[in-house]
Amino acid sequence: MNIVARIKLCCNLKNSSSSIGYYSYTNRWRAFKMKKLLYILAILLFGCNNNGQVRTNNDKTIQKSQKGSTIQKTINIPIKILAAKRFEFKNPDIPIEDTLILKTDKKEFQITPLGLFKTNSNDTIHLATDLIIDRAYLYETDEHFYVFFTDTDHEGATSWIQKISKTTLKSEYVEQIQGFNLGQPIIDGQSAYVNAIGFVGKFNLKTGQYDWKHYNLYDNEKYSFNSFDTVFISTEKIEFISENYRSKKVDKVIIDNQTGEIEDIIK
Repeated sequence: MNIVARIKLCCNLKNSSSSIGYYSYTNRWRAFKMKKLLYILAILLFGCNNNGQVRTNNDKTIQKSQKGSTIQKTINIPIKILAAKRFEFKNPDIPIEDTLILKTDKKEFQITPLGLFKTNSNDTIHLATDLIIDRAYLYETDEHFYVFFTDTDHEGATSWIQKISKTTLKSEYVEQIQGFNLGQPIIDGQSAYVNAIGFVGKFNLKTGQYDWKHYNLYDNEKYSFNSFDTVFISTEKIEFISENYRSKKVDKVIIDNQTGEIEDIIK
């Protein structure tokens, strides 16, 4: 995925901050030798390309254009986006009502068909369901487990997110993700972008509430948005992308990342 955060800064030359690779042109540095020294230091520290872009050690790109006494700068900062990890069937040849397992570095998690969530230390908590769990994902922090799962009675199904304290192994909240065909949740800080058949949403992991959500997107005639394959994230918009298994084309739901409103639906 292409994930870019754009931060626009505008500052006066005399007040430019040296902490992120800017330097000031005041009377103190108008001597040729000092200018030359600063120029050499700037090249050594950051490196310049032909377009006037400066790349710092933190991989930030600063684009500079001078207007009078002002420099306008745009910094592109890659965001660290994570994906929740998917559980797999323990016996994939017989996936019906089978235990789900997830192996990570030095850890192994299990979810039994009836919803017992077992951590690596064999501690167990019952997930908030009385049905059969047939799909699950896990995201963990230092303090919490976030379990995304689908439960079913083989006639209907829906999905959920449950937040569990690692210290007490008690549930802190349970919230519905409306629909089955649960897609891989994408985590950006305290936000989780979730999706299921005909459903997309931005969920706040801290509060247990949705920032926004949209449902009833499934098209019975075109079979659009049966499931979502990819989530494209930028500061301006979110694209939930779905390969239509019938038309073999790509369907999209494009959402304004600031307002949560649907900008466009392509199918």
